[in-house]
Amino acid sequence: MTAPVETPTLESRVGHYYQLDEPYRVSGEKVREYARAVQDYHPAHWDIAAAAELGYSGLVAPLTFTSIPGMVANRRLFESVVVGYDMYLQTEEVFEQHRPIVAGDELHTDVELSSVRRVAGRDLITVTNTFTDAAGERVHTMHTTVVGVTADECRSGDAGGREERGDARREPRRNRHLRGGLPQDGAPGG
Repeated sequence: MTAPVETPTLESRVGHYYQLDEPYRVSGEKVREYARAVQDYHPAHWDIAAAAELGYSGLVAPLTFTSIPGMVANRRLFESVVVGYDMYLQTEEVFEQHRPIVAGDELHTDVELSSVRRVAGRDLITVTNTFTDAAGERVHTMHTTVVGVTADECRSGDAGGREERGDARREPRRNRHLRGGLPQDGAPGG
């Protein structure tokens, strides 16, 4: 795509909603895998006995665990509703925990395009995922905000809006030091 989505068209889609057909089943293996990935070593994520001591029926998922099923759930929205962009840059993710997620939970996922704002010539798109358990009780709510970027903006090097903001382009800072504090180019000093 070469032109950004017309904001009024995208704004008219705010409120678009669907629920995934299949629930996400939380397993102890997935909890441990995610805890390892985010380097969260609380015993309740790893040891069933430690989780049981805290009153839980299974391993407790780290707070940001829903980012994985959320990405899967949002895919359809970004492929069929929020279109016209070639890439999305995540700017914010907010988690609301209504109760801890534990291994054995079956999460049903609702997806909603909850807001579109235009800031500095960019569309900030917020998607809300609501996760409920098998009994229909709300477990977790996640709000993800992304900026839609077109291929032309990527090619021009303006994916971050620098030209519109008037920011000076800087050369990347180079690390001039190697092992032992010696300058990279061999010259004395630093």
